[in-house]
Amino acid sequence: MIEPWGKNSLRICATKKANIDTDNDWALLKPKKSKYRGSTEVKISISRDSAAIKNGKIKAKINKNGGMHLTQPIPMGCGFISLQ
Repeated sequence: MIEPWGKNSLRICATKKANIDTDNDWALLKPKKSKYRGSTEVKISISRDSAAIKNGKIKAKINKNGGMHLTQPIPMGCGFISLQ
């Protein structure tokens, strides 16, 4: 499960179980302001081979095999940080 979590942030939840436990909030930190949930800054796109969510400057792309790629611009416009 991936959801917007404050400005330029995403919360990523994963489990080996069949379902994610949504009865407990396992977040270490709360988002600073809840206005980003449902914000127009959040963009979700779904294609045949992948899905992506973008919240402000951060983007997560998930391929059909479950692989995830995170990108966020480096300050001063020098490029992107890429976590795989």
